[in-house]
Amino acid sequence: MGALFAALTSIPGVRDKDIQILEDPIARPGLIRVNVALSESLGERKVEILGQAVDLIEATRPVGVRVLHNIDAPRPAGLAEPGPNVEPPANPDPAVFGDAGGQLFLPVDFIVRLRSAVRSLSEADRAEMERNATKVISDFVDEAGIGETLVYNKLVAQLMGMAGIIDVAVELFPQNDPAQPRHKNLVPLSVSVRPVAGNIDVRVGGSLIVIDLNITVTRQGAALQTPKETVSSAAASEILSHMNESFRTALPAQVSVDSLRALAGTSDQYTIKTLRYTVEFLDSGVRMQQENANVTPGAGDELWIRLVHVEAE
Repeated sequence: MGALFAALTSIPGVRDKDIQILEDPIARPGLIRVNVALSESLGERKVEILGQAVDLIEATRPVGVRVLHNIDAPRPAGLAEPGPNVEPPANPDPAVFGDAGGQLFLPVDFIVRLRSAVRSLSEADRAEMERNATKVISDFVDEAGIGETLVYNKLVAQLMGMAGIIDVAVELFPQNDPAQPRHKNLVPLSVSVRPVAGNIDVRVGGSLIVIDLNITVTRQGAALQTPKETVSSAAASEILSHMNESFRTALPAQVSVDSLRALAGTSDQYTIKTLRYTVEFLDSGVRMQQENANVTPGAGDELWIRLVHVEAE
């Protein structure tokens, strides 16, 4: 944590009192929280400083340690961002018990979703990452002896330690009792039972679906006295930011003109008159020639608004 604190306070304008780093190695090993609260007096420099802070957090993050932070800063287009499932729900009971039913071995199933630090992966790279994660899980279970506990956060830390991984979502549960909570330590009910790997389902994200928007807006209110170019530029920035932020929370059931119009938000400066878009599946290099094609995102897919062109009237 010292290296991380030193790196953040090396940014001009960031004081010791602006940084808070929290760690609980007992309850949540492999997890560090970083809170950054900058003074509003920094003005426009605040956005630049926060961007530097995000880069430094990733650069100085210890291998196998996940860092959760409160920084909302733009990221380079080529990099992925952690999804919303970055921490298991809090619960006062840290463990569940697995009953092998009188058998020596307790099969444990795993469902793991990985998020790569790079948005676009080739199929070969994706398959290799999934194979590597499967081996990490197998080794994790093999390491446990008779009567030993499978520590949830230990597995998370090991998966986070893989090269190129920015986030993981892990579920583990007894194969014979899938209704058990899946984000806790798993303890064999009998000290004479050994956990073994059952089904291991590992997947790396999904497809990156890139959308380019072409929008016409009608000025209204005070914007009628504002140059069209100014309104166009401001609207493009607002719509791009608003839509990509929405995608981080949830994806629309279907990409369509209506769903994108709804996600673009509203403004007292303009109304959206027309909206057109094109779609590209970046991983496979496929660009749909049909304009305004309806697309249904699959499980694990990501949507990204790459370009917004706005013409104001």
